Amino acid sequence: MSADSDKLIWLSKQSKGAAAELLAAGWALARGLHVYRAQSPAAPFDLVLVEPVSHRLIRVEVKSIYRHSPAIYCPNFSWPVNDDWDWLLVVDVDHDGRVFRFDHGQSADECRNIVRAHFGYATLAESAYLPNGGRLI
Repeated sequence: MSADSDKLIWLSKQSKGAAAELLAAGWALARGLHVYRAQSPAAPFDLVLVEPVSHRLIRVEVKSIYRHSPAIYCPNFSWPVNDDWDWLLVVDVDHDGRVFRFDHGQSADECRNIVRAHFGYATLAESAYLPNGGRLI
């Protein structure tokens, strides 16, 4: 295997979404959950997770992080268009594959601020007043 095979390439929006779903499924499997993927592109959520002991069903919406530098609100992700989910899994496909888990009921700003803080960016409210897209250097 050459060193070039480790380089990340540009992915289409659809490929990035599929990669995010696969990484999210792996994240859930590693935590002992059973994973089922939606087969319909119009499904109201992307994954269904089942806790093996309680058999509780967890509806999951998956979103990937995007960066359009030097935009003020990056890194960011699109908020789900519906409320038919229990967990929101936000995946960093472009870098380390990190998965952020949010519960239904957390606000969009709260979730985005957690992701931004992980990458060293100011909160959304603070970033409007900072240069460099709010990056804390």
